[in-house]
Amino acid sequence: MPKSSISEKDVVYRAIRASGWTNENNEVSPAAFKLRQSDEGKLSILLKANCVAKICSADLGSCYGEILLGINKIEELGLEIQPEPILPNIPDHAVIMNLPLPENFIEAEQMATLLSERVAAVQRKPEKYGRKET
Repeated sequence: MPKSSISEKDVVYRAIRASGWTNENNEVSPAAFKLRQSDEGKLSILLKANCVAKICSADLGSCYGEILLGINKIEELGLEIQPEPILPNIPDHAVIMNLPLPENFIEAEQMATLLSERVAAVQRKPEKYGRKET
């Protein structure tokens, strides 16, 4: 089982980038954990929830809150978490490694479903935030 280099933390955060990733009962869709081709094999997460607004306004376009995941639940699936600061002002960015690539559809769907079943909590924002639409 891989050991995270984030051993002092208990929880990581995934920005809710699409309103359909969660529902009113705070159930999380597996879509929240599927890699896209542009992800280059790394699923973006955060080590602190207060960074989500900065990241959304810098790059994502919109954000509806955060999905909280226990690090041990991620590692139990054979996945690894690595810090990966993306900008000097966003040092708390990290990634989940070893997820199946999109072209391995069945494996990718299964892993996304397993992650969605291991969500610790959902923190929805009253309004989406991020870049202003033009």
